[in-house]
Amino acid sequence: WWGREGGEPFPEGRHMFTLGVKVPRATPIAESGSLQTFFKVLLMEDATFSGTLSVADANMQVPAQEVQTLLLRAQQPTLAWTFSRPLSEPFITVSIRFDRTLPEGWVPLRVAALLLEFPEGFKHVISGPSDVRNLNPEFPLPEKWAEYDLASENDTSLFGNSDARDLRKLRILRDEAKRVPAGIYKWSFPASIPLEIPDENLWRLSLCDSPVCGSSATGAAAGTLVTFPIPGFAHGEESKEAAFDPGAVSAAAGGADLVGRGALWLRIL
Repeated sequence: WWGREGGEPFPEGRHMFTLGVKVPRATPIAESGSLQTFFKVLLMEDATFSGTLSVADANMQVPAQEVQTLLLRAQQPTLAWTFSRPLSEPFITVSIRFDRTLPEGWVPLRVAALLLEFPEGFKHVISGPSDVRNLNPEFPLPEKWAEYDLASENDTSLFGNSDARDLRKLRILRDEAKRVPAGIYKWSFPASIPLEIPDENLWRLSLCDSPVCGSSATGAAAGTLVTFPIPGFAHGEESKEAAFDPGAVSAAAGGADLVGRGALWLRIL
């Protein structure tokens, strides 16, 4: 359970908590045979200030995802950025490590796509396919592998049936006819930083068994195997990891005096 120091009540508003848990080998099954796929959250209060807690409210059916096969072994994704000034447009690099090879095809495990969702206020500023970079050629890609909405287009969004653009999502498709070797994979793209960082400053990377995961037409969680929350960054915060910087790469290619900088980027890849 969580409590504030000194027994102070939580202030009004939305709150987030994170905790580490041990995941079972398989999704628990109740005696009735139904899957126990819920977390239970209780809000406690000390209404009489006697030190005795009672339940003020509760949600006993917070949905949880099923435990996935042991064939899916991945580490916590990370985020890197070139700079973080308000209203700037840095390049964002998201990376994930697969500890086991992802098999080709649909059986026994299907990973068809990755879906990246941005915090409120952040938007991608992708103008064309060349703006999205796959930084590890070992990841097999179809011909058109990056899916995103463009603010200038008027057709239906790729992430739902409405005409509203969703510039907070980027979907990366995989060539399922080829396996994905164990290793670290990275993708980079330009995004805009909002004037104010949202309170819920979390990016989310989902591994999907459907190439259309993230579509509002099929439900937010439809086709999602697992979702990793990734802590965001604040204005002026420096990235702890090196981010892909196309400006530095272009400069290195244009002059011998910058060869050392270009070599550093190649070593990072």
